[in-house]
Amino acid sequence: MNFMNRKSGRLYLILLITFLTTISCAGTTGPKVSEEEFLREKEILQKKAEEFKKAQQEKVGRVGEKLLLYIQNHPQISFHMVDDQSVNAAATFDKVFVTYGMMRFIKTEDELAVVLGHELAHITRGHLKKSIAKNILLDIPVLILGTLAESQVGGTGQVVSMLGGAFSQKFNRDYEREADVYGLKYAYEAGYDIKAGTTIWERFAIEVPKSLSRDFFSSHPSSPERLLRIKKVCSALLSGQGIEGLEENPK
Repeated sequence: MNFMNRKSGRLYLILLITFLTTISCAGTTGPKVSEEEFLREKEILQKKAEEFKKAQQEKVGRVGEKLLLYIQNHPQISFHMVDDQSVNAAATFDKVFVTYGMMRFIKTEDELAVVLGHELAHITRGHLKKSIAKNILLDIPVLILGTLAESQVGGTGQVVSMLGGAFSQKFNRDYEREADVYGLKYAYEAGYDIKAGTTIWERFAIEVPKSLSRDFFSSHPSSPERLLRIKKVCSALLSGQGIEGLEENPK
């Protein structure tokens, strides 16, 4: 028995050595890439990535500035793209932010105009001031489409971090509904196709089906409600009726 065990052990050892030798001798399939080639190609791709992000930032600024031309008595507002993969947009008292993830999510400048218009409405309609006055300072989910705001409130020592897609200020559903209405109005008056608002929320509902529930967002209307309201606002604006008379804050 001991002889057989030793013999089997030698056989296994020989097979293992043969297997490892075969692996070490095997070459890489396809052409070889030198370290110099790798570094050169990496540098080229990094440059293209930087140029692409710069173009996205310029697009955000261009569309945002165009919207401002059609908003009377607006404060000085600047537009920025945040290098973050979450699908998000946010507003402070004088800045609007759009994440890189949002820029990948939207497909056209018309959709971007709707997103920026929504954030601008949070500023022009005084939602930040009203929210702070009501002490609405809560945590928010990472994946919320165009409905967040970030701020640093004097005296609280709270510094907002945009890393990770989290912003600090949270609005209630009525503020979100109002921002949808006036955001579409701003985009419409600036000459954008506001039907893009319906494509955004339809896509969001499909990609985030949990948003179909009324209880998914504690501070935001569900996707079906939002989509239906946006369709009605688009119809009113495109027919020349305007937003006057529309019920902006239904219960």
